[in-house]
Amino acid sequence: MNPFEKILRPPEVERIVDISARRGMRSSRGGVGLSSARRREIDRVRRMMDTSSAILMSVVRSYPNLDSIDRFYLDLLDSLADRNKLKHSLGALSWASTTIRKIKREIISSLRQTSDPVEMERLRNMAIARMNSILRRIEPEINYLRDIYSELRKIPDIRTDIPCVILSGMPNTGKSSITQRISTGKPEVAPYPFTTKGLLLGHMDLGNFRMAQVIDTPGLLDRPLNRRNKLELQAITALKNLPGIILFVLDPTETCGYSVREQMNVLRDISKTFSEKGLIVVLNKKDIWGDFPDKVRETLAFLSGYEYIEVSALTGDGIDNLIERIRNLLRSF
Repeated sequence: MNPFEKILRPPEVERIVDISARRGMRSSRGGVGLSSARRREIDRVRRMMDTSSAILMSVVRSYPNLDSIDRFYLDLLDSLADRNKLKHSLGALSWASTTIRKIKREIISSLRQTSDPVEMERLRNMAIARMNSILRRIEPEINYLRDIYSELRKIPDIRTDIPCVILSGMPNTGKSSITQRISTGKPEVAPYPFTTKGLLLGHMDLGNFRMAQVIDTPGLLDRPLNRRNKLELQAITALKNLPGIILFVLDPTETCGYSVREQMNVLRDISKTFSEKGLIVVLNKKDIWGDFPDKVRETLAFLSGYEYIEVSALTGDGIDNLIERIRNLLRSF
């Protein structure tokens, strides 16, 4: 599951200061006399600085240990954020939280030793100023964590302890239809940082109480790798670390809008990139092959050396054979 699902977004510095100051002043104790004034100022400083310190540490603790998360999620993290900058930012918040608590102890110690109300007010204002100074010092780190929050939360929930069936192929070849055909129930559309349509995630029954995940990543595995930017390539690297197989959906009728040659170029890229995984070529749209006999013959000639299965996602023809082949390949996982 996404280890960043429960991370917290830090408030802006101005908001942290405002929250802390309000809580400090709201907690003021009543009473008259020197002792009451001292207790009141100590209480203000303690609550104000404990609040700002706690806000910072709650953000730090909401993050997983970056050295212990699964490689798949680590690669996705690297595609969305600078891991070293993230570690530095979390370290900066932790440092600030500790420093604010240290300043709190120093100010409270000074408050306990003075009998001058004017000095008490000065010390309280000093606490506010030093707290603000610390928060301003880490403002770039706070803003960085605010910026990457949404993207990290959108990382899909994918289990890395069960096998995956990852679909690839050019747009409009029928990947989504096949995902729905081989999945149990209705696949879910999950947010995903690299697709506009979202990740299509389903599950497949392997028998003997075993399940596989079925993953269609529209916009990610449907173009040649030389047309990918650095972030997309990193996301593809992350998919390589998932256990499982690749289904490459190919449309021999070319009604998808792409020639067989274009589709074969992507297939060669995918088979090379995911060379350590099992790969099945799924020849889709069998229900209309009769209208495109030359294209079908051309496709079959191109596929010499590739394992392929003929299906129609529209009618369901060949889907049972495809499911059985997938189960056989995933028995070793």
